[in-house]
Amino acid sequence: MGSPVTELELKTYLPNLANYDVILLGYFNWLASIPAPVRSFLMHDDFSGKTIMPFCSIGGRRFGQTISAIAKLAPESVILKGLDVTYSSYDRTAIRSWLDAITVYQQTSAVRTVKSENASNKGFYSLNGQKVKEPRKGIYIVDGEKRIIE
Repeated sequence: MGSPVTELELKTYLPNLANYDVILLGYFNWLASIPAPVRSFLMHDDFSGKTIMPFCSIGGRRFGQTISAIAKLAPESVILKGLDVTYSSYDRTAIRSWLDAITVYQQTSAVRTVKSENASNKGFYSLNGQKVKEPRKGIYIVDGEKRIIE
């Protein structure tokens, strides 16, 4: 038998999940399941009535058991159709189609403000939390805020 699932203590959590209706939950497929930090995030708060939009980077196994793991940890949430992209490439058309299908552009999201930013020497991070050396057009995290590079 496997060992019981325990919560990994994260450095920070969202200060007030009540401020969010829609959660874009991005993660990588970790041996066919969600990684420990994502599990801890889901175990920490009550996601009742929240809409979760999962997107996952994969090495070839698609979602594995990640969607069922999310459903078990957030049973009172609505989980929309997820998006999986491979490590080696991503298809912008598929991503746009996924976003359009779940009407993210027509709904108010948890992103309250987005600032437009020109690429500079600031620390730019992808939405996955990876440092980006040369940011291109897209959404990044800069100084803890979401920014659009145009």
